[in-house]
Amino acid sequence: MMERHEERLRYSLPRQQCSACRQPIDSHVLKQLPRPGDVILCATCGQPHAYADNMTLRDLTSIEMRQMMAVPAVQRFLTEIRRLHNVH
Repeated sequence: MMERHEERLRYSLPRQQCSACRQPIDSHVLKQLPRPGDVILCATCGQPHAYADNMTLRDLTSIEMRQMMAVPAVQRFLTEIRRLHNVH
């Protein structure tokens, strides 16, 4: 019996770059289209960004950053990204 997998949809969003490392962030494989306020982490350096109303990326506010950093899964992801890329 074949295991059923969720189909992931590919969305092309406005071409943008990470505000920290300047690597492109232009498309993502997601289960659903992001909404304004959703957070995404740069796969290169781990810098968090939020989607603005016009779907461009913006830096998180200090309150958003504190809330996000309280999530253990985010802490583990950032630790792994920094380890892989020798970022401190």
